[in-house]
Amino acid sequence: MNIDVIIATYNRADYLEKALKSVLDAGREPGFDYSITVVDNNSNDSTRDVVKELAEHSGGRVRYLFEPRQGKSFALNTGIANTTAEIIAFTDDDQLVDDQWLCAIHRVFTDGYDYATGPVYGDWEIPPPRWYDDRLRGPVSLFDGGDQRILHDHDDDTATHHGFSGGNGAVLRRVLEKTGVFNTDLGGFGEALGLCEDSEFYLRLRAAKFRGVYEPRMKVFHRIPAARLTRSYFRKWYRSYGASMAVMNRLHSLEAPQIFGMPRFLIRKTLESFPRWFASMLKGDLPGAFEQELNLWFFTGYWKK
Repeated sequence: MNIDVIIATYNRADYLEKALKSVLDAGREPGFDYSITVVDNNSNDSTRDVVKELAEHSGGRVRYLFEPRQGKSFALNTGIANTTAEIIAFTDDDQLVDDQWLCAIHRVFTDGYDYATGPVYGDWEIPPPRWYDDRLRGPVSLFDGGDQRILHDHDDDTATHHGFSGGNGAVLRRVLEKTGVFNTDLGGFGEALGLCEDSEFYLRLRAAKFRGVYEPRMKVFHRIPAARLTRSYFRKWYRSYGASMAVMNRLHSLEAPQIFGMPRFLIRKTLESFPRWFASMLKGDLPGAFEQELNLWFFTGYWKK
């Protein structure tokens, strides 16, 4: 049983090198092997040289592909199309994987699951600001579902552990043959924010009733630079999130009452944000108040899309 690790990258040569070394240094049990495919999505830094050097030192375990079409989904799909292992795993170019990450992935599929995802912890460049708490973890791509393995229940729409992380996920290749790969209308595009390619993929996993699991030993550590810990970045992220959700809901024909082309529940949630913002400010709850403001930015992105 082999694992193909795919990393899409764009202009992060310095941190990409650390990310690759973390995978190369991870433990490996007898019974499986792995390779790493880096898909360069039009970088203009030293990405090619970094990968070439590590490919030589890794005995060919690391290889380089170039994808000129801008967008993370294009890059991931190119990686999938040019690999052959039974298991495909995904991590990001600004993450470090735990030394048991590969072993955890192998165990999940040995246990008979079709796909898996795991926790994403923060590697903070600076301490989080006062206006941040775990309610706002979306823009910094963090997730902690606890320290117990959890089977995905596809009939439970409220379970917080549901999902598939494109930054920390793994799937059987045969599953992709049935669900299809990542939707290229979603995902990041160069410097522009683009989101929800993994969420949309997860909807297809759910619809097909594949067996998935949250695996707590499948840990990664996501680099959070100071530049992302600004209110302006969070506002931009939420606006992009709204736009991406609008695309995803159109793709999956969201069945919800509409007002002027907007889901009624989203309008209600947005209107409720105003009194909730005021209440949070009265309590001195800065993260709570900012969360309500960000609901408005989400609405703006959804509306304009």
